[in-house]
Amino acid sequence: NVSWQYNKDNNVYERSVYGTPSMTFDNNRVTTLNIVVITMPMKVVDSAGRLEVKTVGSGKALFLANGKSIDGTWQKLTGVSPLHFFDKNGTEISLVRGTTWLEIVGDGVTWSNN
Repeated sequence: NVSWQYNKDNNVYERSVYGTPSMTFDNNRVTTLNIVVITMPMKVVDSAGRLEVKTVGSGKALFLANGKSIDGTWQKLTGVSPLHFFDKNGTEISLVRGTTWLEIVGDGVTWSNN
């Protein structure tokens, strides 16, 4: 249960897990300028719970930056090609210069944007 809260004063997103702020090893709050949430097919491959994630293809995505959100898609054509991000009209999205956090979730995972 991961959540990100937009801090308007600092124009960053602050991460929490199960309501507890995420902290770095040196006790600073985990923050980022961009958040990209993408769905990828996943399956458990062993009893330890390790996952196989299909990283080539396309899927649903949510982009957060500057306190705004955009619904869209991601696409990766081959194992060595870069990820590309598109809005719902198919226009490629440019992220804000700076840190980006990529949240990868399984196909069945839902999110709320409020």
